[in-house]
Amino acid sequence: FFNLHSSHFETDQLYFIFAFFALSVNMLAKLFVYAYAVCQLCHARKTNVQDDSTMRRLLYVPPSNFAPTLGFVPGPFGQLCPSSLAQQCGFYRNSTNDLLYPNEDGFLYCTTVGDCCQCESIICGMGVDICRHLQISGPKAAYGVKDIQIITGIPGQGRAVLECSGVDSCRETVIKGNGVVDIWCRGANACKDAEIIITDPTVGLNIECAGTACQGAKFTINFGASANGCSASAAAVFNLGSIRCFGANACTNMQFTLNNYGCNTVMIATAECDANSCVGTQWNYYGTAAVGINACKLPAAATTPRCLSNF
Repeated sequence: FFNLHSSHFETDQLYFIFAFFALSVNMLAKLFVYAYAVCQLCHARKTNVQDDSTMRRLLYVPPSNFAPTLGFVPGPFGQLCPSSLAQQCGFYRNSTNDLLYPNEDGFLYCTTVGDCCQCESIICGMGVDICRHLQISGPKAAYGVKDIQIITGIPGQGRAVLECSGVDSCRETVIKGNGVVDIWCRGANACKDAEIIITDPTVGLNIECAGTACQGAKFTINFGASANGCSASAAAVFNLGSIRCFGANACTNMQFTLNNYGCNTVMIATAECDANSCVGTQWNYYGTAAVGINACKLPAAATTPRCLSNF
């Protein structure tokens, strides 16, 4: 390795020792940086960012009695979320908070496996950036999230679309919004056991449930009282679109409730169920103003109080 007969032996030896020393220092420096990063991460997870009460927490600490499952991580509402590097609000995507907002065009997407499942809040629309489309299409996307908001600005004038098209997407969620014009529950079990509350919807609001999407779901449509009272001469008709259940068990044990405390008569265009799609479905209508329906297409197996009469 060294030329022992060379007059430069001592020089070569010193050069080797210096190079080895420099390399060792460089490696030690990198190890120190990595160790420091790991310590900071452990400290952040331990403290859970509890000192910032204005931000939702991302680094969720599971309860002591939580039993981990391979391939899943605990969500903030006790649900199991698929573990994935690509999901929003997950540990690897965002280290500051788990509030999710739409882009500047009013679109918000949860499209990958388990996407948005670890969010404590999903807010589509804020300020001048109103919500136009909330697309929850990944398998188990937003699963079990109890604070999903759709904000469109002026009540009754928004055109927002809620799309739950992935397997188990929107399942067991709580979704509240205004100005919604379409609700699409199209994935298997997509809106199962979800609670969806729409206040002051847009004219023509449609609700579609396909496959087994809306089993045990609760849909509530609210028309609030006018602050200035109601005038009989100014009363009009507010037309909703259709409520459609396609496929066996699509709306089994679903509850649809319409609260009309406004000034106008609310007319539903169509309530429609395929065979065996609305077993145990409940249709509830409350309020001080009238509710009507143009066409009620329900099979004999459906629970139909006040759907075929009292209008």
